[in-house]
Amino acid sequence: MKFDTKIWHPNISSVTGAICLDILKNEWTPALTIRTALISLQALLCAAEPDDPQDAEVARMYKTDMNLFNFTAAQWTQNYAKIVTEDDKVAKL
Repeated sequence: MKFDTKIWHPNISSVTGAICLDILKNEWTPALTIRTALISLQALLCAAEPDDPQDAEVARMYKTDMNLFNFTAAQWTQNYAKIVTEDDKVAKL
């Protein structure tokens, strides 16, 4: 499991989208369901673990300059996760 859309988060690689979540690596068992994985991912997105980062640069910013972190995360959301409407597609043509 990884993100295809770029995301600015300490536990997700800003380059590859790889997710640093224990149940996806060393704590995984066949008994875990997709639902369990998605709930765990949702919890990670809501409560970052900067002391166990996937992306050290993002974690450093998260720990030292929360205003810059929030600004950068908002910029990445705007740049990479923007919803494209039919009107946007038509205007682009």
